Amino acid sequence: MVDKYRSMGELLTKTKQGDDWDIVTREATKPVIITAVHGGAIERGTSELADCLSDLGDYKYYTFKGVRKNKNHELHVTSRHFDEPKLHQMIEDSQFAVSIHGCMGDKSEVYIGGRDLELIASIKNELADINIIVKMHQVIYLDSIEITLLTVVSGRQACNLN
Repeated sequence: MVDKYRSMGELLTKTKQGDDWDIVTREATKPVIITAVHGGAIERGTSELADCLSDLGDYKYYTFKGVRKNKNHELHVTSRHFDEPKLHQMIEDSQFAVSIHGCMGDKSEVYIGGRDLELIASIKNELADINIIVKMHQVIYLDSIEITLLTVVSGRQACNLN
């Protein structure tokens, strides 16, 4: 997929909050942030999963949600170009950052990547305990900030969203 916008800065100046997109955040006491930067109708289910996980763990939450009736894919900005200031501040104020992404596929599996091998092993073990297949994925870096990447395929739920 080729992004329509080269950066979040460009997207934010050429689109309108409320009509095209929304940003939803929640602060918490623990130094962990769960994000869904392609939330809402951009990568369906990612905002809900990130919200659920952050609520269960009392973690910080950030999502950029596509809210258009159609063409939400145009709001996709590659993670390495996701230069939205509020997200970067929340990540800088956190010890750990986990980003939820979606992808196409016909298998129910989760791809995980990052530099924090202990965190990856912990997440992998938790998912394996509920019979979710976990595979390794290439690492995504935002500048020098490490974000552990979770990509959910086929929308299998890791928690109850009710």
